[in-house]
Amino acid sequence: MARAESIGYLTACLHRYAGRYLDKELERYGLGNGTYSFLVTLYRGDGLNQNRLSELLHTDKANTARAVKKLIEAGYIRRERDKGDNRAYSLFVTPKALKIKPDVIQILRSWTTVVTQGMNDKTINSARSYLKRMIENAAYHFNETTETKP
Repeated sequence: MARAESIGYLTACLHRYAGRYLDKELERYGLGNGTYSFLVTLYRGDGLNQNRLSELLHTDKANTARAVKKLIEAGYIRRERDKGDNRAYSLFVTPKALKIKPDVIQILRSWTTVVTQGMNDKTINSARSYLKRMIENAAYHFNETTETKP
């Protein structure tokens, strides 16, 4: 199999293009490829702690800590002591974050439009299904869940 046909190569290439696109489009908000997913996850479920964010985004705690720090410094989220665990902090979106939410969601949707250009609904749904299955297979390999809801 040629390198250009490898699923690993193809997904990595698509990931790099997505990063470039999102970095460019989100730059005006002080967000980037490394932070937007944390903010979007908090849009879906305000009040999560950093450990839960790491689990939902399948990322390590250090990466989560860096992203949370950037979002706090940018004024998009705030931390409060977790009521159930005094050692942890709950994270909440700020009014500043809520103000840009429609724009952020639209930018993410526009990326989907870019990469699905020329595809019909059946093809898009098939691609989505195949990608979900690949993610499930990868998560199973690492004994993780593919849960994405807060």
